[in-house]
Amino acid sequence: AWNNDGSRLYEVGGFDRIYEYNVSTPFDISSASSTTFINTQDFQPNGIAWNNDGSRLYEVGGGNERIYQYTVSTPFDINSASFDTSINTQDSNPTGIAWNDDGSQLYVVGTGSERIYQNRVSTGGWGAF
Repeated sequence: AWNNDGSRLYEVGGFDRIYEYNVSTPFDISSASSTTFINTQDFQPNGIAWNNDGSRLYEVGGGNERIYQYTVSTPFDINSASFDTSINTQDSNPTGIAWNDDGSQLYVVGTGSERIYQNRVSTGGWGAF
């Protein structure tokens, strides 16, 4: 996942962590340097997504089949992320997560059913959990 201007790159996975990289040339991974990481809530993290302003981070995990929500006090800075809550997914092995531009639709893809789930978020958008 990327922040809005391409100056930060985020990776989820190894050792149940979310890694943050600074990128000196926007959206160019060859200019990335690792800076920090946080531990994930799930023991099998498979995907992450940001809301548009970087105030919320979402993790999807296959270990517990859940979507986890973090509040981020400094936009796009994982060191300022604090876990809020989680909800169940519809898939037995969710592998990816994405939001539409206005936060009214949440998409989860999974290999358990080999489907993409579209979830309409009627109130609160990205902060609806």
